[in-house]
This record gives sequence, structure tokens and C-alpha cells, in this order.
Amino acid sequence: CDGRDVAGLRVELGRDRDVVPESDHRPRVDAVRAIDGLLDRRVDGLVLGATKHRALNVPVLALDIAVVLLDAYDPDGVRPAVVPDDERGAREATGLLLAAGHRHIGLVTTADPVPAAALRAQGYRRALEEHGVAFDAGLTIVADDSETPEGSRHATAQLMGRRPEVTALFCFNDRFASGAYRALRRLGLPLPAGGPVVRRVEQ
Repeated sequence: CDGRDVAGLRVELGRDRDVVPESDHRPRVDAVRAIDGLLDRRVDGLVLGATKHRALNVPVLALDIAVVLLDAYDPDGVRPAVVPDDERGAREATGLLLAAGHRHIGLVTTADPVPAAALRAQGYRRALEEHGVAFDAGLTIVADDSETPEGSRHATAQLMGRRPEVTALFCFNDRFASGAYRALRRLGLPLPAGGPVVRRVEQ
């Protein structure tokens, strides 16, 4: 800290009880009002955190104040951002399954237009390439519901029904993995310790 009263405050859009998130369900103006309240307190800077990796369009980005984005990015590329390496995480997770001998690995992913979906799919494909395994589009399935485990449960059941040779799954996140485990249990498939299911941790 440089001795000033307030070095900065963190606003986590979508998680802080006192800050209303910018989302499809609530108007962005509420988040902007919350940020305005912080600016009224003459903060030196803001760290704006999103609940998931995505573009963050907040008017405060245009203000003359230090702003760093956390788990989000400025679509104009002006403000610095700290984001997860989704491609690498997916590549390493899929690589663990490949190293264990799996060659038919299903990808259970989301239809949500978020950067993580494309990046994790890219990491999955890159891992296959690095291990000399041809990409098979038929091993990828998209859950029709990304908000509850039911979506991935249904998707996993569909995938296993049409591709019974699948021996492992890479799931988009914890929620998807939970649904996948439910589907495997209902199908009577074994769930060994450490499991044939890996997922990308969101939080």
C-alpha cells in the first residue's frame, strides 16, 4: 500500500451479497450503481471479478481509474485481466486420462457461448493430438441444461448409449461431472476410486 486511505476494493459480480450481478436475469445498471457507490468512496482502483470467464462490459472500464479484471476480460483489450488457462487445464486433464491408457474419451460440454467452452474443447483436442489419438466428433456431446447436473446426466446417458466403447469422460466442470456420475451409476457402470471422470474446476 502506498499510504493512501484506500488502496482498492474488490467487487465480485455475481457473488458478493451486496453487489447485484451483471447477467441476463438482472439489468446491468444495478451492477453499475454498485460500482458507482464504490467510486463515491474515492477508491484508488477496482478489481472486478466475474463468476465465470467471460467478457465484462461495464462502463467503469472507460473511467480514468485503475481497473483489473479477474476471471473476465475487456472486449476492447484495454484493461489488464487475470483469466484461467482453460486450454491448458483441459489439455492436462485429458492427458491424465490418455496416460492412464484411455483412448475413447468422451467430452461432456456446454452450449453456453462462453470462452471456457471453446478453450476447453481445444485443450481436449490438443491432448488427443499429442498422444496420437484421432479426434472423433462423435465422442463429444453438449448438455442441453448447463445450470443443473440433470443436463449432463442426460447427455452422458445419451453418449454412453450410442458409444459404449467410451471408458473415460472429460466434463466441462464440477456440475457436469456430478451429472455424469449419476448417469454412470444408473447405467450400472463401475466408478473406481479416482474415477474415469475428470472435470475442470470452476471456482
